[in-house]
Amino acid sequence: MRADDRFGLHALLGILLALGLMTGCTDALDRDELNTRAQAAHAEGRLEDAEADFRAALEQAELLRESDPRLVESLNNLGQFLHSTGRAAEAAPYFHRALEIRERLLGENAPELGVSYFNLAQHYQELGDLAEARRLSEHALEIREANFGTEHVQLGEVLNQLGLIALLQEDYEQSEAWLLRGIEIITAGARAGHPSLSIYHGNLAQAYLAQAKMAEAESHYRAALDIVRMNEGAESLLMARAQKNLAEALVFQGKADEAERLYLNSVTIYEKLGPAAEGELGLTLNNLAVLFRSTRRYADAEAAYLRAQQLLERQPQPTDYAASQFNLGRLYMELSRYDDAEPLFVRSLAIYDRVLGPDHANSRLVRRVYADMLRNTGRAEEAEKLTAAASPPAAAE
Repeated sequence: MRADDRFGLHALLGILLALGLMTGCTDALDRDELNTRAQAAHAEGRLEDAEADFRAALEQAELLRESDPRLVESLNNLGQFLHSTGRAAEAAPYFHRALEIRERLLGENAPELGVSYFNLAQHYQELGDLAEARRLSEHALEIREANFGTEHVQLGEVLNQLGLIALLQEDYEQSEAWLLRGIEIITAGARAGHPSLSIYHGNLAQAYLAQAKMAEAESHYRAALDIVRMNEGAESLLMARAQKNLAEALVFQGKADEAERLYLNSVTIYEKLGPAAEGELGLTLNNLAVLFRSTRRYADAEAAYLRAQQLLERQPQPTDYAASQFNLGRLYMELSRYDDAEPLFVRSLAIYDRVLGPDHANSRLVRRVYADMLRNTGRAEEAEKLTAAASPPAAAE
């Protein structure tokens, strides 16, 4: 080969290598640009564009080695986008794959994985898959115990999550055990006034309330309120919630005067917080109305129910509105205002049947009370048709 040929070949190889390097840089820039563009589109509400760019970024990341952190990042980016846009079930496989890759690379007990399992458990909890959420949370707890020991404060948030999941599963004894352990660990770590403890105490109070352990529930709701008072302002959202929760426990024990004072304090705070707190304000007014009705303050109860309905009708959760409609209907029924009660029962039942199904306990309760009203007003045939229209309950109430 002649010298000039060798020179030409070397020059050509150099150009090709340079192009290869440039191509690699362009790919990397494209992935970064796609992610940046996707995030901007998401923020601007252009969801189709955002999804297309997140998926394109993942396609490019798939060409990388599994050990490249950009693959896990792209999987998580797409998963988080789907989760945030109400497509949580579609997001789960991306989160799982990202976690599996990290587990292979880091080892199954790497401390970073405790966070990943904890976050994925929260995802499944929001999906309503409590069994999977519990399994993942238990694994997160095992990882933290392996890395930090069985009494480290790092265990606290996982124990609280497990306690809440068990509470939702109606496994009250296990919920109580996990939450008590979490409280003991955080308190022993010289963090008796730590803000997170208010959440733990509140969840534990709910577990006691579900078991009709009223004194224990009150004690932990008071502990939660004390911690919130220590860490938050007197007119904070957490303060409103803590007072409302304690009021609920007091109602069950017949401590109406203190419960009313706490409910009214909560209402005042929610009103000052504005539109963002309207849903919680509506629920609190509904509970206050229940208290007024139980103490025969019917005019006050009616006013609170009517205001609660105005707020709850605008909220995304229709069953809260249905509950308020039903409660006001029962008040009118008690006052023999049957013409006022009937449309409320009809609307409440329609919502429950549509959202929860005719066999749900709430649907059956509304149907039964409505039928009782019809019988009391001499409309027995209509009452029988109403109860016959629903499927028979699967189990006794």
